[in-house]
Amino acid sequence: MPRMSAVAPTPKAQQTAKRILDVAVVAFFDDGFEDTSISRIADAANVAPGTVLLHHGSKSELATKAFAARIAEAVRVATATPPTGSTIDDVVSVVRNLLAFYEAHLDVAPALLREALFTGGDAGRAYAATVEATVGALAMLVRGEVGDERAFVVAEGLLADYLLVLLRMLRGELSDLTTAVDRFRALASTRLNP
Repeated sequence: MPRMSAVAPTPKAQQTAKRILDVAVVAFFDDGFEDTSISRIADAANVAPGTVLLHHGSKSELATKAFAARIAEAVRVATATPPTGSTIDDVVSVVRNLLAFYEAHLDVAPALLREALFTGGDAGRAYAATVEATVGALAMLVRGEVGDERAFVVAEGLLADYLLVLLRMLRGELSDLTTAVDRFRALASTRLNP
């Protein structure tokens, strides 16, 4: 559990926490959750293992923060593409980019996703914020098609469709990215054109 204090962290403590997180991102994505240790992260960040835990609480919390940082960047990139004018194509483009992120990290994504879903505290909130940002981006894309009052409800449904397709892809039930994207398009089409 991260250190609780009424005093704000010093700039040096913030730099140390960021350096540890930067090292952890590389370690988790290069070597996977199980093969990455707190000691290895500490060595690479040039700090003691206790310092890693002081700043980030646990291996699960650190993995969740690392995963949230990477997926937040993937969401930012996926939603930065200018709209094409077709709502379904814009939504599918965002989801294709997110699924491609997971496909590129099939060796580590399931473990990091598991940790992100079941970790509480600041790390869990960071991942939840990324999910909320994804819903917000999808709502912006569908607003013109379904109206302001339904945009967030439809966006949450699209997120559920995306997560269903993602889980099927990670379990190997969908043969490749194209198949996963096609499955999402079919689900999204019924949601956008009831």
